[in-house]
Amino acid sequence: MTYDDAALTEVKPGKSLHNTTANGAKKNVKDIQFWGDGDTFRLISKASSENEGWMKSTKAMPAGNSVVVQVTTQQRNPDGSYSIGEALTTVPDAIISEFLDGDDKVVYRTITQRALIDVGKVVHQHKNEPITLAENGSK
Repeated sequence: MTYDDAALTEVKPGKSLHNTTANGAKKNVKDIQFWGDGDTFRLISKASSENEGWMKSTKAMPAGNSVVVQVTTQQRNPDGSYSIGEALTTVPDAIISEFLDGDDKVVYRTITQRALIDVGKVVHQHKNEPITLAENGSK
C-alpha cells in the first residue's frame, strides 16, 4: 500500500494524540497506568492531526540547575502502525517558566536561562507573567 492509497482508507481508531497532561490522559486512555509522576516532563508545545496521523511535541523536565528537553515526532504508517522519533538534550542553567491566564491556568511554557532571572527569589504569579521556582522548589 502506498501513502496515497493509505490516505484513501478509513482511519482506524487508535492513539489519542491530543493528551497534554497525565490527568487528561487518564480521561482519554481507559487502561493507562502510571508509576511516579505522570507529569514529570512538562509540555512546552504540541501539534497533532488525528486525521493525518501525526503528532509533534516538545517536553521539558527540571534537572538540578538545568532542563532536559525531549522532542517527539509520531507518524502513522500506511498499515496503521506508528513510527516514532525522539531526541533528548540538556539546557544548562535553565528553568521552565509557566505563563498563566486570568484563571491561573497555564497557557504556555518556555525554557528560560537562569542568568535572565533573579535566582532564589520567587516571582509571583501574574497574568501572562512567568512563574519561576525558588531554589527549594516552592513557587
